[in-house]
Amino acid sequence: MRLDELDLRIVALLQEDARLSFREIAERTGSTTPTVSARVKALEDIGLLRGYRAQLDHSVLGGTSYVVTLTLQPQAARAALEAVKAMPGVHSVHLLSGGRVVAHVHLRPPALTLARLDQTVAQLPGLITYDASEVIEGHEHASAESLPETVEVPCHQCKGPIHGDPVKGKFGERTHVFCCRQCLGSFRERFEAAQEAAAASGPKLPKKLLPR
Repeated sequence: MRLDELDLRIVALLQEDARLSFREIAERTGSTTPTVSARVKALEDIGLLRGYRAQLDHSVLGGTSYVVTLTLQPQAARAALEAVKAMPGVHSVHLLSGGRVVAHVHLRPPALTLARLDQTVAQLPGLITYDASEVIEGHEHASAESLPETVEVPCHQCKGPIHGDPVKGKFGERTHVFCCRQCLGSFRERFEAAQEAAAASGPKLPKKLLPR
């Protein structure tokens, strides 16, 4: 899928300040508020814009930040990644080549301590080495990421790349994109079957159990 100049400028502005209103973005790009609103919605639909979050200053909160590095047996690395993601205090985690997992962790005693982190990590299957280094000084890099003019967006049904304009379908509160109307129809059948099964069983089916 191709991104035009307006798409690229909107994404760049949101990367710099996600609090900008559609009116402010429109003024800076020479567009209109409805156009910006529609473009942002489209970028969210294809998954390029995944969300907007508050960035905390951990020095104000107190506690200590660590960069945690784990080396694991290759077959155990992905399971360790998921386990580390679920640990309290973890703000980011990455799976690297060579069976390594690196995480940024912020600990605030007494609830979160380095000793407790050590105990939790020591229980991970396949662990070979482990290191937790205290962060003395850190800086968030807030510059906008440059984007290519063409992005590869996967079809929500077949997971293949979407070429050209996507076919869109709204299911519940979410809009999904598809490579063709056949995939849209296949997903609609799965979605409706899940809803019928939920209605037949009585209680409403949790959203996480609906087909994705």
